[in-house]
Amino acid sequence: MSAAYDLDELSGLTPHTTRARCMNPECQESCTFNPDTGGQKPLFCSAKCRVAFGTQRRKLLDELAQVDQLLADSSVSKAKARQIVKLQTHLRWLLERYPSDRASID
Repeated sequence: MSAAYDLDELSGLTPHTTRARCMNPECQESCTFNPDTGGQKPLFCSAKCRVAFGTQRRKLLDELAQVDQLLADSSVSKAKARQIVKLQTHLRWLLERYPSDRASID
């Protein structure tokens, strides 16, 4: 199969959808993908949501850093350390909803 044939096959494909939910986990709005516009494609429904996303992500990262620091304290009891690990796990779980792989997100 030649590369030209592959491109011809792909040119007939259409996207499944042009709408997707805003990347802000606290938002229920959607964004529209328009392949005819230049620049980065929208990840957020508005600038307000993009800013809120970044603010919440930074807050969670700060809290996680504080929790990590508490856990590193050798004077913490085993019972307290278990509580801290639970909190650490919860914060990491929340952060899964705030990816950082694109510069426009941060």
